[in-house]
Amino acid sequence: MKNIFKSHLILILILFFSFSLHVYKLGAVPKILNPDEASIAYNALLLHETGKDEWGKTWSLVLDAFGDQKLIGYPFLVTIVFQVFGYADWVVRLPSVISGTILVYLAYVLQLKLGKSKKEAVLTAFMLCVIPVFFFYSRVAFEAMVALSFLLSGFILLLYSVSQKRLKNKIIFELLGLICFLFSLLTYNSPIILLPLVTSAFVIYQGVFNWRKWHKIVFFSAVIWVSFMIFFWPLSQQKSKITLFGDESTLQEFGMYRAQFNRLTSTVFGNKYIFFTQKMLVNYEKSWSPGFLLFNAGGHPWHAMPGFGYLYWTVYIFGLVGVLKTVYLFAKQFSHKEKVDNKQLAIFFLFITSLLPVIITVNAPQATRSLLFFFLWCFYASFGFIESSRYIVLITKRKFLNNALLLLFCLSIVLEAVGFLSFYFKQYAESNQLQAMFQPGFDTLINSVDNSYSSPVAIVDERGFNYILLAWYLKIPPDQFFSSIKKQLPDRINFKYGEQINQYHFIAKPTDRRSNERLVLEWNYSQNRWDTIYY
Repeated sequence: MKNIFKSHLILILILFFSFSLHVYKLGAVPKILNPDEASIAYNALLLHETGKDEWGKTWSLVLDAFGDQKLIGYPFLVTIVFQVFGYADWVVRLPSVISGTILVYLAYVLQLKLGKSKKEAVLTAFMLCVIPVFFFYSRVAFEAMVALSFLLSGFILLLYSVSQKRLKNKIIFELLGLICFLFSLLTYNSPIILLPLVTSAFVIYQGVFNWRKWHKIVFFSAVIWVSFMIFFWPLSQQKSKITLFGDESTLQEFGMYRAQFNRLTSTVFGNKYIFFTQKMLVNYEKSWSPGFLLFNAGGHPWHAMPGFGYLYWTVYIFGLVGVLKTVYLFAKQFSHKEKVDNKQLAIFFLFITSLLPVIITVNAPQATRSLLFFFLWCFYASFGFIESSRYIVLITKRKFLNNALLLLFCLSIVLEAVGFLSFYFKQYAESNQLQAMFQPGFDTLINSVDNSYSSPVAIVDERGFNYILLAWYLKIPPDQFFSSIKKQLPDRINFKYGEQINQYHFIAKPTDRRSNERLVLEWNYSQNRWDTIYY
């Protein structure tokens, strides 16, 4: 009883620390919303005030945004928190903060459900609280954070439904689990691929041949998934353009690949299955590489702090140890024809396949679609440490080393976390250069210009996203926005960028300004600041 109380107390402290850490200076670091966040923010503002998105659609389940077709889940949550806290950057990021804290709790609960010790469960929760990827993502309005919390909540609820003795409780848990699955699909696109994998993991967990335990869940999960795919077919088509199978440059590369074979060998070796399998294997390897995991090499600059990756060295090393130990145990069980632990096999299957949403895309490696992979990496890091310390104690026959090794492990992570957090809240928080990819200062500048300048203004916007940032930071009333917004024709992947709002004209280069536009706002890449240029 004492140990249970102690572990619960530690978990509560970790959850409190996690939420406090993620919410601290939430509106100030990063300095400005990135374009995706601003799109969520202003569309949520429009939904909150008019029930329409920026294209005038009434409560559409898919928001076109600037063409990126965002699902309604996250913007809908933001409209709710707007009612409580009003319009502010930190409010837009709040659902992500809450999801990050929930994921810490879910890690603890899932570890216990897998039959792990409370010590291992607490260690996993602790790592999820402080590792860079979940800290950084919890402080930015990423839909993937909310979607993952829904997806894992659904999975855990279904696991608990099996152990319910009363039929009523069993049905409640199943229903809640399936609802969480639906919400995850309505929040981000990765669960479209992950949901079948999670359902398969549930089948493995229960035992593939114990079909009576899982057939209903599989059926209803399939109904939800198929219904979503049918109803949201246009969204799937748009997202397919960023996959290997729909990207024009990749298809051209396949043509050149196929051309190197003669008629005899092209059917066997030059077919699309061989070509795309090779591509996916390369992307899979990139996603495991230490360069990406520890330093974000090849990853998107929006997804990590410059100079840092997604895992600490300690977590990375022990995660590899845990994975290798797991593979060894499975190999041993299969070779000796022993009974395989279905629980561990289910979670290992989910871990190995969790990168599927990443490896089929052009821009791999990519952290946003790898969040489930990072989540489960912490499971194997805690397992790797437990196995390593057990082995050391066994070899040295010094039981007292258990606590010493645990202290050393936690201290190592704490020291890495202190270095990361110190850099984040000091150098990164104050530096325009380190946050240059977000072009900070636009919010202050545009408010200053709007208050002091009433003539036409040209804004150099090579990215094409600043129209939505302007709309959010000026809090342009819906009637003004709808009456003045002009957008460009869609590009090849259907992105539709803003060209004009009120007196603000968005251009690709300064020479594109109109004759009556005497003021031009332009990001200075060498000085990492916004310049005002008068003509």
